[in-house]
Amino acid sequence: MYEGLQAAKAEGVNITGMTFWGTIDSLSWLNFRSNVGGGSSSSRKQCPLLFDDRFSPKPCFWVFAETN
Repeated sequence: MYEGLQAAKAEGVNITGMTFWGTIDSLSWLNFRSNVGGGSSSSRKQCPLLFDDRFSPKPCFWVFAETN
């Protein structure tokens, strides 16, 4: 994903917004639909969002925050 943002910036693409469906991993809809979004099994938790279960930013948060 980061490479995609860098490429868009280099090409002069003006990204004006992004949508994230959720805030913290423990409340992600993907945890309740294990066969969606990468085919996770019920034994492997999916962690697709920008914040962990304690509302702390994950490394992916900083990629979006620092890509201006």
